[in-house]
Amino acid sequence: MGALEGTRRIMPVLLVLALVAGCGSGVRVYRAPALESAVGFNVAVLPFSNMSVDGLASDVIGFAIIQEMLNRDGYRLTSPSLVNEVMAMHRIRYAERMTTEQVRTLGQSLGVDGLLIGAVDIYEYRNEAGEEIATVSLHMRIIETTGGEVLWAADHHRAGNDGEFVLGFGLVDSLADLAQKVVREMIATLPDVSNDDRQR
Repeated sequence: MGALEGTRRIMPVLLVLALVAGCGSGVRVYRAPALESAVGFNVAVLPFSNMSVDGLASDVIGFAIIQEMLNRDGYRLTSPSLVNEVMAMHRIRYAERMTTEQVRTLGQSLGVDGLLIGAVDIYEYRNEAGEEIATVSLHMRIIETTGGEVLWAADHHRAGNDGEFVLGFGLVDSLADLAQKVVREMIATLPDVSNDDRQR
């Protein structure tokens, strides 16, 4: 299956995300039953595409994702250095453009159940009424490595003043801090895969 067919495959997921989004800056999430019922899950975090104006944004986000994933019981991460080595070996440069065959090959080489891929859409300070407001927007998904199906997808946008109340209380004025918060809120929506007697 080519990249175009892969794009068509994720369109229903994007539609679900749009339908459950509501309004405001909350996380939009899709979770497939296959991941909901998993017990233990091996996953590799692939380098994110960077659509933002900051050349280092994908590195910041990648580090934040790994930090948050390490706090999730049941999710076993592959070493980022091994991920980069195997991607280079198979000449895979852009994770979001992978074909199903490339996904399968990468999954077999890394010995993982899923690949976490995504993109940094916005990572910048935006001027609002004379104030520089940190703004971060991301989308990410986990695709299973045997057939390329989307197991989980999330989309999130936040500005540093989203939670501001009075006199600056609740304001997040650091891009790095806001990015960590956005990633934490997204990763928190992953289903529990730590054991088989959990409550559903």
